[in-house]
This record gives sequence, structure tokens and C-alpha cells, in this order.
Amino acid sequence: MEEKKVKYAIGQQDFKILRERGAIYVDKTMFVRKIVEDGSQYFFLARPRRFGKSLFLSTLRYFYEGNRDLFKALMAGRLKRTNLISRITKIQKRYRRSFKIQ
Repeated sequence: MEEKKVKYAIGQQDFKILRERGAIYVDKTMFVRKIVEDGSQYFFLARPRRFGKSLFLSTLRYFYEGNRDLFKALMAGRLKRTNLISRITKIQKRYRRSFKIQ
């Protein structure tokens, strides 16, 4: 039997590249849901060095841009509640307008 090689993305801070390469990723997308449900305008990410802050911000970026394929099989890809989805859609539209994303 052939063993499958595990891909560690050491130092990789781009969520899209990480997911497309099939690297190991600890799913922290459940925090996206908490951020959306909280509705606060500002968030303070207080974590030590090398704790995934940049990767998490990259994750938020791709989530709000609406790249749903990247979130399949992750917690954020399983959001089913209609009011939460509509709130996310509104935030995505506002994000796209402010950064002029098509």
C-alpha cells in the first residue's frame, strides 16, 4: 500500500493557496460565523507570534469575497441558517463595494 504524503504549509499565509494545494489546515472558520453573528464593527485579534493571525485574515478575505469552493468541507461552508446567510451576503456586498471587487 502506498502512503500518502502529508503537506505542511509552513509559513503560508494565503488561504486560497493552502486549500488549492491540499495542505493540512486546522479549520478555524467557525470563528467567521461568530464574527458575523456578533455584528461588531471592529475585532481585536490578540494572539502570540506565529499563531495564524495573517492566515485567518486571509480566510476572512476569501470568505467575504464569496469564494465558496474554498470552504467546502469546512465549518463556514456548512452555514445553513437563512438569516445568517442573508447577513453574510449583505456584508459581502458592502465589502465588494468598498474594495471595488467585481
